[in-house]
Amino acid sequence: MGLGTSAQRSVLVTGWRERRKPHIRRRAPLGISAVAITLLLTACGTPQDDLFRAARSGEVAAARNAIAAKVDVNAKRDGETPLIAASAACQLGIVNVLLASGAKLNEQGRDRSFHFMAPVGSTPLMAAARQSGPNCTSVAKRLINAGADVNVQDPDGRSALYSAALNGQLDTVRLLLAAGADIDGGPGAHDTPLDGATLPDSIPDQAKPRAEVAKLLRELGGTQRERWGQNP
Repeated sequence: MGLGTSAQRSVLVTGWRERRKPHIRRRAPLGISAVAITLLLTACGTPQDDLFRAARSGEVAAARNAIAAKVDVNAKRDGETPLIAASAACQLGIVNVLLASGAKLNEQGRDRSFHFMAPVGSTPLMAAARQSGPNCTSVAKRLINAGADVNVQDPDGRSALYSAALNGQLDTVRLLLAAGADIDGGPGAHDTPLDGATLPDSIPDQAKPRAEVAKLLRELGGTQRERWGQNP
């Protein structure tokens, strides 16, 4: 009786295992396929993803394709617009494409090239003004010629001129002043552009460019409110 019971149990266990094998074989390919599809979709992204990537990389054709897919050129991602992203990356070709497609010149958002937790208050012009290089000055000039307001302030009361002065961008400072930027940053400015130019900095490369900007602002009558620990 006991032997018969053991044999029956063996048959039952073997049968259970055999029934499980086809079930496992059927599900495995489905699982692999689902992962592959997920990876493919992630890699491809959406037209909006493509537009943000193109804004930073300068791929004009990719930007045009994304816009042709009817994306919103003013849609924000983490507070940033495509025009802010392109301006911060000094991508003049993308800036031209976005402006031609209705991108808002003075829309304020987050400049993620500046800091991932930057306040939502930068304009495309502010984003371009804080960057170095001839392309960046060209982007700033393009934005100004298109009608960008040179005196918009961020939530801290700082303007594009402050951004340029803080980062020692002499050519952009001259460009902004010629376009009518308030030399002291405008009403409500907490720190003036000259304050930004004279801010102590531990980065040696910033010292000389900032000194040149500070010299120009002083010659033109700029006000320094902060003494940065020095006696007036």
